[in-house]
Amino acid sequence: MITLFRNKNLIEILILLAGGLVVVVFAFFTARGDLDAYTQFLLTGIFPSEERALEAEFSLSEEESQLRSELEKLFLEEEMAPPAEITPQAEVEPPPPAQVVPQVEEPAKSASPPQVASPPQPTSPPPSSEGTYYVQAGAFSRSENAERMVNTLRELGFSAVSEPVSGLYRVRIYGFSSQAEAQQAAQKLKNEGIEVFVGQ
Repeated sequence: MITLFRNKNLIEILILLAGGLVVVVFAFFTARGDLDAYTQFLLTGIFPSEERALEAEFSLSEEESQLRSELEKLFLEEEMAPPAEITPQAEVEPPPPAQVVPQVEEPAKSASPPQVASPPQPTSPPPSSEGTYYVQAGAFSRSENAERMVNTLRELGFSAVSEPVSGLYRVRIYGFSSQAEAQQAAQKLKNEGIEVFVGQ
C-alpha cells in the first residue's frame, strides 16, 4: 500500500480518496434504503420527510377547503350576475327665472384723487453740506431700530439722521470736513460700544 502511494502524485491520491468517499456514501444510503431520498436532497435541498411535514403544515382541513370552494362559487356568481338595472330618476323641474330688479343709478360722487403714500422722511434735518465725510452707525431693516440708534447718537452729542435706502434704514452722521475729524468721532462712538465706519 505504501509503495502504491509512493509512485502516485498528489492529484491522483486525491482522486482516489474522493472516489472511495462516493462509494462509501452510496453504499451507506443503499443499505438504509434512502438512496432516493438522498438523490432528491441533492437535487432540491429538502428531504422527503421535511417536504411531507411542510405539506401537512400548509394543507387545509376539510372544513377550510369546503369553505374556500363555497367562497369561490359566490365570487364566480357575482362576476356572472348581470348588472343591476338603473331606474330613471324623476325629472327635476328647473327653478323659475330670477326677476330682474332695475337699479336706480345714484348721482356720481366727486372723485377724490388717490392718495399716494409718501416715502418715510428722515427723522432729522437733512445732512449738512459743510463736510464731505460721514460716519455710519448701522443699517437697520426696521425703522424703530434706526430711530433708537438716532436717539442714542443724539444723546452723545451727534446730529444723526435715519435715511431709507433699498428697504433698509441707514443711520449716518454728516458734516465732517476731514477724514481725521470723522475718525475722531468714530473712535469716540467705538469707545461707547457702537460699531461705526467712516465714509465719503
